[in-house]
Amino acid sequence: MRKYINTFWLSACLILMSTLSVLITKRYFSQSSVITIQIDYQAYSDEDLTLYWNTSKGIHPKNYLTQTTSIKKNKYSYSLRDADSLIEIRIDPDTGFILAHINEINITGLIQPIKINDFSNVKSNGLIITKNNSGYYIQRQVNNYDPNFTITIPPSVRQVNHQLLTIDVILYIISLVFSVLLFLIFKTKLLMMLEKQSLNKISLIFVFISVISSYWINSVLKFYKAPASIENRKLADKPETDSVFHKSKLYFANYTTWFNDHFPYKSILVHTNSIFKLNVFKTSPMPNSMFIGKNFEFYTSNELLRDDITGKKRLTDEEINYMYGVTLSKKVFLENQNISFYLTIPPSKQTTYQNLLPDYLSLQLKGKKMGLQFIDRLRKENATFYIDVIDLLNERHKKYPKEKLFYKYDIHWSEWGAFLGYQKLINTINLKHPFVGKALNFNEVDLKIEYSNDADLAKLILMQNEFKKERYIFTPKIKDTITETMINGITQFPIFKHYNPHGKGKLLMFRDSYTEQWRNLIAHHFKESVFIWDPTISQKLINEYKPDIVIQENCEMLLFYLFNAVQVNEQK
Repeated sequence: MRKYINTFWLSACLILMSTLSVLITKRYFSQSSVITIQIDYQAYSDEDLTLYWNTSKGIHPKNYLTQTTSIKKNKYSYSLRDADSLIEIRIDPDTGFILAHINEINITGLIQPIKINDFSNVKSNGLIITKNNSGYYIQRQVNNYDPNFTITIPPSVRQVNHQLLTIDVILYIISLVFSVLLFLIFKTKLLMMLEKQSLNKISLIFVFISVISSYWINSVLKFYKAPASIENRKLADKPETDSVFHKSKLYFANYTTWFNDHFPYKSILVHTNSIFKLNVFKTSPMPNSMFIGKNFEFYTSNELLRDDITGKKRLTDEEINYMYGVTLSKKVFLENQNISFYLTIPPSKQTTYQNLLPDYLSLQLKGKKMGLQFIDRLRKENATFYIDVIDLLNERHKKYPKEKLFYKYDIHWSEWGAFLGYQKLINTINLKHPFVGKALNFNEVDLKIEYSNDADLAKLILMQNEFKKERYIFTPKIKDTITETMINGITQFPIFKHYNPHGKGKLLMFRDSYTEQWRNLIAHHFKESVFIWDPTISQKLINEYKPDIVIQENCEMLLFYLFNAVQVNEQK
């Protein structure tokens, strides 16, 4: 019996050594899964040409490669590893560049090679792109310090081509032979060790070493790559090694924080728990963060919205009076500068689709929800003032009942819901400011459908690959020459500026994530449109941009941001 047990452990050691050797070979020698991006780019001065990439986790400042261009060279190749799902690439010319010529971009290593030679419709920031007989010229706009353009990879070809090449097979065989030889060299010593120790002790040591070393083995070999963080915060950075000597206590505290934030197997546990609870019990894996309604609809468990649904929280008269006073003060502040003020509150999924809430929550619905309490006060208090409030909370999806106003696995409203909200917004502004024109109708936009794995509630439980977001992309058929500038570069909350030479007036909009779909639509109605991802109106920004119209968009789940008054006398 002992002989068979020892044979088992020897076999386990052989398998472990063979696996490690194959992983090492795959990590450091095999090249079959590399994505190569070749850019045919003619610079007119020496500069840095930087490539960023998005593998469904967003474009991150650390995911980039840079090459120095030369006027004598016109082809630049970038090799991406560990990019199993390439969503888009972003090309950043040097901040000081003036003019360059780009002919085409070739991408190989995906399941289908891609050649891009039409740059007329790419999303650009701070660039003027013009075509001539030999290709496209890109020119930096004045006073823009982060010029770039982004190319989206078609969904059908985003996966890496993991074709097994002859060199891979040869390297794998060599690595296996090496591991067998290494095993035979140490076989005798291993047998002696196994004979002296008990089975339980050997098992415990083997499991302990395997588990405790797996993290550091993975940090070198990277055979498992954890999904990008879905937490709405900056994760801890790894502490500098030199601080271990002169600040040892702080170093180990920071190292513990970093380890907890970046421990890759945390996502395995979350994903496994999600699969088990969803498939077996049909319940939410994270009931404090999200819950599941009828038709398997995902809802956020945002505390404010949950209390609003159950009737646990209702606005008091004092709160309503304060919010009304703050809103009125914003209107007066802006009107004193001849600026029109509009407030709009997009509804939550809980408000729009109450019929899909779980029965135990539906039974608790009572009283008027907080957003409607506030809107009713505005309507009752002053009819003239109420005209400047675009009420989206009372809207119902009547015109297009077959289309969903909200994503099934996401907090936000879909492009259909956003489009209906945009129409109500622009047509209301048009009543007092005819120069903005009428809102576009559905027959004035082109529609295409995309599927992505960035549904936020699905990402929360690490099941974004199983529950994808179905996006309806509306593109106006009117081909205005609108240019877009992103002021802050790659930041969490950039400021977007749109310029439309055919429009009139200037718009400044304070907003949140709900209105990302509004930007390319609203830009057709104004000469200049500035979108600030911050719900708090700032005097500094008012003075800087000098708008004709200010819109404050504040989604229902962030209702209490309406307590924020105008920021005045700010530090320069």
